[in-house]
Amino acid sequence: MNSLLSVKDLYKGFKGLRALAGISFTLKSSELLCIIGPNGAGKTVLLNVISGVYPPDSGEIIFNNKNIEKLDMPSRVKLGISRTFQIPRVFNSLTVIENLLIPAFTIRKMSYNEALREAEKILKFIRLDHLKYELSKNLSGGQKKLLEIGRALMTSPRLMLLDEPLAGVNPILAELIIEVLRGLIERGISVIIVNHETLYLKKIKPDRVLAMSSGRIIAEGPLEDVISNKAVIESYLGR
Repeated sequence: MNSLLSVKDLYKGFKGLRALAGISFTLKSSELLCIIGPNGAGKTVLLNVISGVYPPDSGEIIFNNKNIEKLDMPSRVKLGISRTFQIPRVFNSLTVIENLLIPAFTIRKMSYNEALREAEKILKFIRLDHLKYELSKNLSGGQKKLLEIGRALMTSPRLMLLDEPLAGVNPILAELIIEVLRGLIERGISVIIVNHETLYLKKIKPDRVLAMSSGRIIAEGPLEDVISNKAVIESYLGR
């Protein structure tokens, strides 16, 4: 099977500090990849470079057989790459359903009725349909993360990049978010999750895990192999 995403020898630095130092990996369609590593490993920077928040200093990003490393973020969204952030960036003064309608109008140019129907379906999928007229500022942190996932879904993505979707979320909502994540895969969407804590890894059931440290990949493979890898353990706990 051809790779949906191929990252080749990616480098990114900030003021002399190298955040990414030769990152290379591939992702298949409908694959769930979890990226782990200690704080400062470069995980969020990697998502930012793939999604177009930052341009890479060098290297290639090939998505659906197209080189995209020179494209801006809106162009990548239109191609099918969507992302969420560790601290949700919802429109607090808008209702839950209004948050979902924005990408339907701006990215997909849908009619109002078409967008409304799609938003209603996604609200049920993310389990927020009972809050559709609630102002987004009144949601809990976990509910805002679900809302961001829903808003990303409204762009009709082929790849979703999720930055710490379970961080700071109460256990009940965390379980719900994990259900939604598995539902994304069932919909045929490829997913990359950045996850600092290893607590929920077994429940997420990733197809593959990639461990980072100091801007490099130090281990890659099945979950049990990666979390038992000596270099990975040392990167979290020190020598």
